[in-house]
Parts: sequence; C-alpha cells; structure tokens
Amino acid sequence: MTIANTFLLLLFILSIAKAVAFKTCSDRMDARTTPLIISAWSLLAAVVTIPVFGHLWGNAQHIFMQSPSLLFLCLAKGGILYIWCITSQKLVSLSLSSRIYMKPMATGLIAGSNYFLGERLSRAEWISALALFALSALFFFKGHISDVDRKARVYFVSLVGMSVVLSGMDHVLVSHVNWYALLIVSNVMLLGIGLCIHHKNIPLLKSAYCNKLALAAGCTYAVAEHVKFYQMVTINPVTTIAVLESLVSPVLMVLSAALWKERTVREQLSWGMAVFVFVAVPVVLR
Repeated sequence: MTIANTFLLLLFILSIAKAVAFKTCSDRMDARTTPLIISAWSLLAAVVTIPVFGHLWGNAQHIFMQSPSLLFLCLAKGGILYIWCITSQKLVSLSLSSRIYMKPMATGLIAGSNYFLGERLSRAEWISALALFALSALFFFKGHISDVDRKARVYFVSLVGMSVVLSGMDHVLVSHVNWYALLIVSNVMLLGIGLCIHHKNIPLLKSAYCNKLALAAGCTYAVAEHVKFYQMVTINPVTTIAVLESLVSPVLMVLSAALWKERTVREQLSWGMAVFVFVAVPVVLR
C-alpha cells in the first residue's frame, strides 16, 4: 500500500471513530465540554507537531504583525467556533444523521458564498454543490430530523449558517496565512472562552479533561484533523479527500440506525450513499 493510500485509509478510520466518540459523549456529557475538549487536544497536537509544522507558525507571526486584521479574524473564528461546537453536539445528541446531513446543505451555500470571495468552480462542481443542497433540503423535511423536536431543526439551520461564515473565514485565512497558524490562534481563543466561562465549574472541567470518553474523543479529533491537513497539503489532492469524507457518510448513517435507532438501516444507507454519489461522481467524471 502506498503512503497516499495509507493516509486515506487512516483518515477514513479516524473520521468514523471521531463521529462515534462524540456521539457517545453527547449522550453522556454536557455539550459545553465540547469546546474545552476540542481546543485543548488540538493545541496539544499542535505542540507535538512543532518539529513538522513549526515553520508555518514562524511565517504566520510576520504576517500577523503586518496585517493585525488577519489575527483578529483568526480570533473571531475561535469565538464563532465556540458556539458552533456546542450547537453541533446538541444536534448530535438528538440526531447523528441530521448532523451528518447538515454538511451537504452547508456545502451548497458555501459554493455560492465563496464565489464572491474569488473561488471558481467547474460546472461539475456546481452541479455537485447544488445537488447536495437539494438532497439536504429533502432530508430536512423527510429524513430523521423530522422525527425529533423543533430544537433539532433550529440547531440544524444555525449550524448551516455558522458553517458558511466559518468557511468564508477559512478561505481568506488559509490563503493569506496558513492552516497551522489558523488552528493555533482559533483554538487558543476557543479554549480561552471556555475557561473564562467555566473556570469555576469544577465538575464540568473534570468531565472535559478527566473523563475517559472525553479523552478518547479529544485524542481522536486532534489526530484526525492533523492527518487530514497534513496529507491535504503534502500528499493527496483536496478532491480525493472530499470523496473519502463523503464515503464516511454511508457508514455513519448505517451506524445511526443500527446503534441509535434513527430510522432503518436500509433508509439511512440510501441517504448516505446519495451523499457519496453526489460528491464522487462529478469528481470522477470531470
């Protein structure tokens, strides 16, 4: 097996493990622990990988001094990410499949918003983005989200909106700074907000940093993110990674039915395969 394929397989396994770990956490832990878990483990991973990515932080420091607005934008992302993390975990606790299907709708809207930021998509990519948006809209009315209470739909719509804003920030910051510096600054902000709000809530902090489930979720998340970004920059094309991530959807949709009784396995597999087809086919055919 080649190095490229090894990294793809590793990301596939980690993506599934990460989703299952956070779903398990959502059933047993306060959603407010999520930003604390994600930020601490992401920063730990950033420290561990300094020998590999440290030069990126050095380059970013000069950029931040010349353009303080970019530093402010990184910090702003951390602020929005705090709300996004909690909202995401609340939706996961009600419906894992709805959390999965939030991304296709966001993808369709992100294609439009990033167009105004200078990103140009091919005809196949536009068809894919619009098809994913339509599929997600259909799920909103006919999928598992229609079985749960109104809060889930509010979380769903809120996450879509925040995801579009965060994607726009990423588009600007990754191109003007780099992903490693963005990860560090945004997660410092994410951790800072969490600790400022909950520094007196000792039980919550213990749950975030001493609970075995939280440790597993945080470790899996941090490793998955670094494996993803490292290969995206140095090994595998972004489109290949996008196809791989879409292949995760059918697996998670089936697990949502088999383990958490979200509709039937057959129906959830159909929803998951639809996401994979609309992502993969345009990439393969172009």
